[in-house]
Amino acid sequence: MLGTIFTFELKRWLKNPSFYIYIAIFFGLSLLMMGSSLGIFDNFKTTTSSNAMDNSPIALNGMLNGLSVFIYFLLPSIIGASVYRDFKYNMHSILFSYPFTKWDYLMSKFFSSFLVVVIITLFVGLGAFLASFLPGVNQDLLGPQRFLAYVQSYLIFVIPNLFFYGVIVFSVVTITRNISVGFITIILLLFIQAIVESFTDKVEDRFWVALFEPFGSEALQYYTKYWTVYEKNENLLPFNGVVIYNRLLWLAISSAILAFMYRYFSFTQTAFSFWKGKNSER
Repeated sequence: MLGTIFTFELKRWLKNPSFYIYIAIFFGLSLLMMGSSLGIFDNFKTTTSSNAMDNSPIALNGMLNGLSVFIYFLLPSIIGASVYRDFKYNMHSILFSYPFTKWDYLMSKFFSSFLVVVIITLFVGLGAFLASFLPGVNQDLLGPQRFLAYVQSYLIFVIPNLFFYGVIVFSVVTITRNISVGFITIILLLFIQAIVESFTDKVEDRFWVALFEPFGSEALQYYTKYWTVYEKNENLLPFNGVVIYNRLLWLAISSAILAFMYRYFSFTQTAFSFWKGKNSER
């Protein structure tokens, strides 16, 4: 049944116009942002030049992760809504008549909606790639196209961070039965991320900061902070030492959060209310 529910949820999104609207918006943003950084609008402003390549692996990773912040705000309406929708329309009252387990239900709901978000995010990379072929690109700002740079950025940083945010939003919305709490959670997580980044600048032991910072930026900085311009243009993203430890640690924590939510989820569970401070029926 897991595969059946997964396929049903995925097909439902593929028929939803909002899915293609999201793709168009983020593809367009990525195309324009990368095109602008590569100089396609130089005729309308002072021409710029730089020794740094705007499509270098480290610059590309910064752009992809930067646009991913906006995609985080889609998580409540895509991942959070996957279970919330059933309770909103009282579909949960008939779920017991179907021969599936709690594992089938929750995992298919989460991973189908997570795949939808990943597909949307992939179009950000496609927009960045196609921007280098736009007319008017300043070739002095354009380095060689390296497919591995995109793969690294997605597999090491973009997708794991989406998974971390997605698990938290999915768990919070599923427990509270309130999609608004999902948006509040995103804002709080971004606020916490900003606080963590401000405090880590004052810490001397960079290894422990790089290890425990949940978004991987400090782990990347641990190796790239003193790179020369040449190294930033030529080197692929580092994937060794503390970068690997950091990614595995937060993947484990994300999985633990998902397991905790699975353990306490029940179709008959009443929604937890943050405002009343106790369980209440919705």
